[in-house]
Amino acid sequence: MSEYEIIVKDGQIVVTEEIANLLKQAQALDRTIKELTDKRDAIVKPLKSAMNKNGITSFKSDYLSVSRTADSMTETVNEERMKADGVFEKYRMFIPKKGSYRVNFKKEKNNG
Repeated sequence: MSEYEIIVKDGQIVVTEEIANLLKQAQALDRTIKELTDKRDAIVKPLKSAMNKNGITSFKSDYLSVSRTADSMTETVNEERMKADGVFEKYRMFIPKKGSYRVNFKKEKNNG
């Protein structure tokens, strides 16, 4: 699929017929991806359950490989206590975080 032109007018994206058709296709693809993901998860779920029940940490076949990472503890700090003790601001840091885009498709409207 080739690039297409996005028209911006008064700070808003103009939804041309071409863009509307492409967005509709993307919406349908998103629904298909979700349906396929649900089917895949339903197939893999019993495999993961059997692995967990029997202490198996990895499985390989011609079709997929599954690795299980055991539950573990993670280290964190208690921000509320640090604030109460008056040391939170002393050690607080601001680190740049790259922005991202989140794309969520609306459910298809029934035309009928």
